[in-house]
Amino acid sequence: MNKTGEWEIRIYFLRCSDGVLDFDIKWGDGPSRRVQRELLTMVLENRTALLLEWEQKVCTQK
Repeated sequence: MNKTGEWEIRIYFLRCSDGVLDFDIKWGDGPSRRVQRELLTMVLENRTALLLEWEQKVCTQK
């Protein structure tokens, strides 16, 4: 059971740009506008690190 204000989203960090946080809501009502702006700032500031981590953990080829 979800509590009020809880949510989970998937952020498409390679498609985010200034003023646009590209995401899908997996469940819940999603983040507030304020939280969306904070997430966008973090994504834009850390995009390279996010991509490297994604490549190491998700795009593993064996």
